[in-house]
Amino acid sequence: MWFEALIGYISAARILSERRGKPDLWKEYYMDPEARVYYFIGKDNIPFHTIIWPAMLMAKGGINLPYDVPANEYLRFRGPAVFQEQGGHRLHGARGPERGAQGLPEVLHGNDAA
Repeated sequence: MWFEALIGYISAARILSERRGKPDLWKEYYMDPEARVYYFIGKDNIPFHTIIWPAMLMAKGGINLPYDVPANEYLRFRGPAVFQEQGGHRLHGARGPERGAQGLPEVLHGNDAA
């Protein structure tokens, strides 16, 4: 991960807010003291999200620090780690997304009925 890539979180939120016609919407997530920001990451990004990113936010000031950074080893779905096998298409076509918002978490937690 590149140092400046971390800034993309806030940049993307700002762009999306502007596109939705609410240019200050991003502040509800990143500047509201009551908001909790979670970063779900892979284990290889732990130092960037727990040391470097918080240091950048503290240097800027006024932006919420990560509340929690749950890190996982590798996402697996009935076999090898996703994205290790032929371009990472293991989840493509999984039954979860056809169930709507509830489907993907079921697939990711291994509760997808065959």
